[in-house]
Amino acid sequence: MQILLFIAGLGLLLLAMRMLEQALGKFGEGRLRQALQVFTRSPLHGIVLGIVTTAVLQSSTVVGLITMAFVGAGVLPLRNAIGVILGCNLGTTFTGWLVTYLGFTLNLDAHYSVFLGLAALATVLTKDGSRYQDAARFVFAYGLLLFGLALMKDSISFVIDLVDVSKLQSLPLPVYFVFGALLTALIQSSAATVAITLSALSAGILELDSAAALVIGADLGTTNTVIVSSLSGAIIKRRIALVHFIFNFVTDVLALLCLPLLLTLITDIYGIVDPLFALVAIHSSFNLFGIVLFFPFLDVLQKFIERRIPLPQAHNLLITQVSPDVPAAAMHALEQDVRNLLIACVLLNGWRLQIPGERDVAARRLLLPDTVDAAYKELKQWENQLTEYILKVQRKNLQPLEATRLQQLLVCIRDCLYSTKAVKDMTKDLQTFRQLGSKPVAVFLDALLQVVAQIYSDALALLESNANASLEQIKGILDQVRETHSRSNTAIYDLIEKGDFARDRASTALNINRELLFSGHSLVNAIEHCLLPGEQARTVSEILNLRD
Repeated sequence: MQILLFIAGLGLLLLAMRMLEQALGKFGEGRLRQALQVFTRSPLHGIVLGIVTTAVLQSSTVVGLITMAFVGAGVLPLRNAIGVILGCNLGTTFTGWLVTYLGFTLNLDAHYSVFLGLAALATVLTKDGSRYQDAARFVFAYGLLLFGLALMKDSISFVIDLVDVSKLQSLPLPVYFVFGALLTALIQSSAATVAITLSALSAGILELDSAAALVIGADLGTTNTVIVSSLSGAIIKRRIALVHFIFNFVTDVLALLCLPLLLTLITDIYGIVDPLFALVAIHSSFNLFGIVLFFPFLDVLQKFIERRIPLPQAHNLLITQVSPDVPAAAMHALEQDVRNLLIACVLLNGWRLQIPGERDVAARRLLLPDTVDAAYKELKQWENQLTEYILKVQRKNLQPLEATRLQQLLVCIRDCLYSTKAVKDMTKDLQTFRQLGSKPVAVFLDALLQVVAQIYSDALALLESNANASLEQIKGILDQVRETHSRSNTAIYDLIEKGDFARDRASTALNINRELLFSGHSLVNAIEHCLLPGEQARTVSEILNLRD
């Protein structure tokens, strides 16, 4: 019966940890996202932020997920993200201090029923989804944690009935190290392993050195979940997982080898006599020493990680590295990818029209495959990927401005592909006219494409600039598109009147000009929705009479 109670207590403890993570995540995720963008200017800032946020949120998983998302979106450099991950390892040890103080020193676990009852009542009486209900769920989770801890403390004696404690205590330390790693990998919670170890230490089943070896092993066991989840994940996820594993493996092996020194440091120098607090102090200390050891070599570690897991040679969308579960990072990645899609569409249009430009050729080689057909196919794939990703982000809890921005980006994606398709559809007609051999027609085409080249150059300048675009700049590009269309129509009719242009080619020539107008309008509308805020973009569309 005791073993069943222990298992039940462990189950309640794991559930409570998950509920705490969810409750604290609702309170702190938004602030964490802001902090990652503002307070990670260096690896040292990242370490401090990782320690504080993990201790407060009680979840290295949440911190790690958001960190990976911001690295993938290009907001957070990998070097600073490594600092956050190192800090997370120390921040997770705060749970051990909390459990030791509340569950063993204050014995609040004896009052778990009060926490559970009052929190349950508050949950029922408060409004669904309100902050008060979230706070009530947080208290309920803590009550559940204390309940599970109480069951584990009261039932841990089953070990004494099953095994000879003296033989158990005589096992070599590496056995406890391996057992801690395997147990944590199995239950996927180092905090639960620490709670089990504290219960065994409190009951006299384990000595301090054996308990410390078990906790050191648990620290290594936490890497299992990260490694397994990264095997089929994005590159940045594999990089972060490798950082996590290297840090934990080196730190934990050194901690095991230096365990006698750690015990002396804690008991003789720190003067911590209580074995429970000595255990959690050891847990925090070897993680702190690991940070101190790794900090001077962060550049070396970053270069090793980047060499070991390189980025692909071909251009990949940033959204493939960012989870849609972190809207702030997802929005940043989308902004970059949609802008790159627009730039790629302009470059592809110039390529199809055979508009020269050494700079454009160099930029094109960075973004696009070797042929126009392959390039168009890839842009269509980008369109599908971006659209599907936006639909995933739209299912998350978004701010009104974020939801509006996503609609703008959808319009932008749609219209820039419209622009590219229009140029694609008229390319054969344009090639036919080039082959006519008529000098007046050649002069006409050269003049037309020179103006189109200028339009594309202005569009690229806007898209590649870090400065904010203005209404006047976008209207200027639109005016060029319309004036070019009007002048070209006049030129076509003049060529017909002079006999330099066969009348049976007139409809094809006018169709080319119409497709260029449609392509230009679509491009301007896409640029407008990409570069201008929502209200301005809608106003511009109405004033300029563009398509919705």
